[in-house]
Amino acid sequence: MKTKRPLVGLLLAVTLLVAIALPFVSWILSALGQPVGSLLSDDGLRWLFIHLPDPFFNYWVLVALCAFSSLASLQYVRWGQSESPQHSALMVSFALALFIDILLLLAAFHSRSPLISLSGRLYPSPFFHGLPFVVCFGLMLVAYVYGVLTHRITNLSSFSDFLSSGFRLYGGWMVLVMLLSFIFHCLRYIC
Repeated sequence: MKTKRPLVGLLLAVTLLVAIALPFVSWILSALGQPVGSLLSDDGLRWLFIHLPDPFFNYWVLVALCAFSSLASLQYVRWGQSESPQHSALMVSFALALFIDILLLLAAFHSRSPLISLSGRLYPSPFFHGLPFVVCFGLMLVAYVYGVLTHRITNLSSFSDFLSSGFRLYGGWMVLVMLLSFIFHCLRYIC
């Protein structure tokens, strides 16, 4: 069953057109004497080819991809969408989430924790840098346990579908985030 997603399609089309036009606009502005860096000059092309992977693998893009994947994993197992909620599966899943949270807090607030900064502060520290990924992984783990207990994940095929559900459900949004990151990095070079 194909679902319509007109908003993400429109945003993708506009963002893709901006990403395609940006090198040419920077070149035209540079040729008109504006103090901008041209992406089509020697230095601009060199910068573009050296830094091309940077926008796609930066911290915030990876956080967004993990968030979309964890949200899709909760949707895959139909978290909270069943007619008769299965209380035992919910309780086991919540107990696992609570256990993960307690371990995380114990690891972060211990006096000699490697997760705090060298100055002893919690922010900025490795704890806050990795927290979004740990939260997303924890949500996926809880969703997996719930899916197994409610028999929505029963074999290797359903497990594979569970892991790839983020790309199926939010693939357009993931590409949009990557394109926006590319435009942002190019604008940083141009300006």
